[in-house]
Amino acid sequence: MTSENTHATLRITGDVLRFRHDPFAQDGALELLGDHSLVIGQGKLLAVLPANEARQRWPDCEEQDYRGHWLLPGLIDAHGHYPQLAITASWGAELLPWLEQYTFPEESRFDRSDYARDMAARYQRLCLQNGITTPVVFCTSHPLSVEAWFEQAEALNMRSIAGQVLMDRNAPDALLRDHETALEEVQNQIGRRHGHGRQQVAITPRFAATSSREQLQGAGWLMARHDCLMQTHLSENPDEIRWMLSLFPECRDYLEIYEKHGLLGPRSLFAHGIHLSEDETRLLAESGAAIIHCPSSNLFLGSGLFAARKLVDAGIPLALGADVGAGPSLNPFSVMARAYEVSRLQSAPLNAAQLLWLATEGAAQTLKLDACIGRLQPGLEADLIALNPQATEALALRYNRAESIEEALFALLCLGDDRMVAATWLAGEQRWSPYSRV
Repeated sequence: MTSENTHATLRITGDVLRFRHDPFAQDGALELLGDHSLVIGQGKLLAVLPANEARQRWPDCEEQDYRGHWLLPGLIDAHGHYPQLAITASWGAELLPWLEQYTFPEESRFDRSDYARDMAARYQRLCLQNGITTPVVFCTSHPLSVEAWFEQAEALNMRSIAGQVLMDRNAPDALLRDHETALEEVQNQIGRRHGHGRQQVAITPRFAATSSREQLQGAGWLMARHDCLMQTHLSENPDEIRWMLSLFPECRDYLEIYEKHGLLGPRSLFAHGIHLSEDETRLLAESGAAIIHCPSSNLFLGSGLFAARKLVDAGIPLALGADVGAGPSLNPFSVMARAYEVSRLQSAPLNAAQLLWLATEGAAQTLKLDACIGRLQPGLEADLIALNPQATEALALRYNRAESIEEALFALLCLGDDRMVAATWLAGEQRWSPYSRV
C-alpha cells in the first residue's frame, strides 16, 4: 500500500479557482481548473489534480462531488468584534457615539460565561455559513469572553486569532480592568492558548484613548516578548483622531502614540486607517505594519473612504475585515463589493482578483499565516469552501453571460451572499453545508 493510499481520506471534486500570482503585481492572476479534485489527508491538502487522475491514484478514497461549483481556499475575515454580533445594524451613530450607545452596554454582558459561549458559538457558526474559515476578533475586557471564544473554536478545529480587549480608562467601570491585572491575564492566555492547536492570541488594546500610557507600554512589552500579533484601531474617524491627540499632546499624530509605546512593527494590525497623513503612511510602510480595510463599517458609520490603491502602492500589507457589529454584515462577498464601490468612488477601482486576494492569499500573508492557509497548495491546511455560482436566479443569469473568469468572479462578489456557500471545510472536515446541516 502506498503512502498516498494510507493518508488520503477525502477527494472534493469541482472547478478549482486559484491564483497564479499576486493580482496587484500582474494581470491574469486567476485560473479556473475545471473538473479537478482536491485530495485531503490528515487535515491538509495533499494534491490538486484532474479528477480522473485523482480517482486512479486514490481509488478507495471518499469523494464529495461538487461539480458545477467553484472550490476555493476558505475566506479570512481579518477584523471583527464577536461580542457585537447582537447589535449589528443599529441605527444612526458615528464611531464615538456608537461605542457609548451600543458597544459598551452590549460588551458589559460578557461577564457571564453562558452568554459569552452562546455568542461565540453563534458568531463562528455564521462564519462557516458565510465561507469564513479564519476569523480575527476582538473579545471583551472579560477574560471569560476569551475562554468562551477559544473553547468554541477548538471544538470546531477552526483557525482563529483573538484577544482580550485592554481598557483601563474612558469606558464604563464594568469594562475597565487594572492594567497590571489585564496584562497578567493576557500573559496567561498566551501561555495556555497561543500556538496550541490552531489558535493564536492577539495583544488587543481597543484603541489608544481607552488605555493609559502604562497599559500601552505593557502591551508593547508583551509584543516584544512573544510572537503574537497586535490588533487595534487607527484613524477611523476625524473626531476620534482629535480626541487621541488631546489625550497624547506630546505626539505629532495618531500613529506616533502606538510607536512610542512599542506597538508598531511587522506584527501590528491596524483596523481602518482612513485618515492617514503622509508621514503616517510612510512610517507604516517602513515598519511593515498592516492595515485591515473595513469598507462596510466605514460606510455604515460614515467614517470615510479608504484609499486602498494608495496604500498598496506604498507597500503596506492589506486585508479585508467585516468589522461586525459596525459592519452590518458578516458576509465577505458584501465586504468585497463595498471595497470595490469605495475604490470606484476614488477612481482607483480594485478588480475582482484583487478583492478576492485580500480575503484569501493576501490576507494570509498579512496575518503571517501564509505557511498554513490562504491558497490551494499541497502541504497547507485544508480550509476550503465550495461556491455555487448559480445559487440564485440573478447569479445564474449573470454568470452564464460572463465571458471570462474575472467577469464571472466579479458577478459573484457583487451578487453573492451566504446562499452561494455550498459547503465549508475546516482542516479537511466538512463543518457546514445547507444541505446536510453539518
